[in-house]
Amino acid sequence: MANESFNTTPLPGPFGVAVEGLDIAAASPAQFNALVDLLYENHILVIRGQDLSPPEYIAFGRKWGELVPYFQKRWTLPDYPEVLLITNEAVPGRALPPAENWHADGTYLERPHSVTMLYGREAPDEGGETWFAGTAQAYDGLDAETRTALEGLMVQHVKNGGDKLALAEEHERALTLESQTTEEERKGLRPVVHPMVLRHPATGRPALYCSTTTAYGIEGMEESEAVELILKIKRHVLQSQYRQSHKTLPGEILLWDNFAVLHKAAPTPLSNADGERRLLHRITVSGLPERFADRAAA
Repeated sequence: MANESFNTTPLPGPFGVAVEGLDIAAASPAQFNALVDLLYENHILVIRGQDLSPPEYIAFGRKWGELVPYFQKRWTLPDYPEVLLITNEAVPGRALPPAENWHADGTYLERPHSVTMLYGREAPDEGGETWFAGTAQAYDGLDAETRTALEGLMVQHVKNGGDKLALAEEHERALTLESQTTEEERKGLRPVVHPMVLRHPATGRPALYCSTTTAYGIEGMEESEAVELILKIKRHVLQSQYRQSHKTLPGEILLWDNFAVLHKAAPTPLSNADGERRLLHRITVSGLPERFADRAAA
């Protein structure tokens, strides 16, 4: 389908769309707005055929919201702290540990991350996918009684909160490691709450916002009951009809809407061999594009 002078095709699976025939470094405001609509409607967006310099990629990321810098510079692109290197380079201490658990980015923050994007530089011949689970589709799949029961529930989150055994320790660390952590890391050690049923700040579409890597309880609910409900929702979201994957190839930019999907990385062995390397440039943003400046982003 043609859309603002570029072509779109559905991705294989229950959601997602691919764009071809667009140079995002030269995209018009109308073309960018069309990309925003495509992401919010389809939850993941693949833009093919890109050849961007780091400043061009960063400028594109900034259009989606406020860039989130990374403070551990050994994992960032030199001179560009906004760009995280996702790599399976076989050098001790250099490869970023893959995020192989289902999650949405930044749920442990009062202002969670809204959009994450990966720019493909190298891809292995086998493996290297990112997996997604549609939390908006999963909400649609609930019966009316369950939807009503979930309305108004506020889920408690803390960084690494999904590890029940480490939760108490995290609270202690919040008090003892102030001088050894970044501001964002310190914020992540303090509990926050988000609604179980999140209305998308731009579209109003409801989704199940319950990332089990950070969720540890529900306000006003006994711990065992809350954990049981969180895990029940997780099992519902991860059903096969709500899942799909995409491998980001060189020259592609993959974006996802953290308010509408969970994601995780497929395991990728460390390797420097031809045909086995994986290198992605990741940008994360909080907030919304300028056209939604009057709306709060969760």
